[in-house]
Amino acid sequence: MICVDISIRLYLFILLYQFILSHKGKRHGLGTVYLANKEVFHGSWIANKKNGIGSYFWVDGDVDVSLYDNDVRLVSIRWSKDRRTSHFLDLKLSKKHEISLELSAKIVRKWETDQLRAAVTETKC
Repeated sequence: MICVDISIRLYLFILLYQFILSHKGKRHGLGTVYLANKEVFHGSWIANKKNGIGSYFWVDGDVDVSLYDNDVRLVSIRWSKDRRTSHFLDLKLSKKHEISLELSAKIVRKWETDQLRAAVTETKC
């Protein structure tokens, strides 16, 4: 019975973690994690820690786009299920401030641009 249980767990691990396991067997690169509660995280990992931009899809339909550093969520933008409102999440004060859809898109584009610049800078010889 123990062997069956281990096989099932290994199978579930393969299904739940779909990304490259290349850094000493740890999550590394762009990947998606499907949680048991039906929520989904899609983002970048370095040595098993979230780094860069990640998107979290809540079971209620809300979506967070967050900036991570060494597995710590630094800042987030949350869109409502109907995508008609967005909020800046102040993680230090545990508060959210409503912002325009245009501003939320502009903030995320800046994060993406900054991340791309950092990647290009790292690859230059």
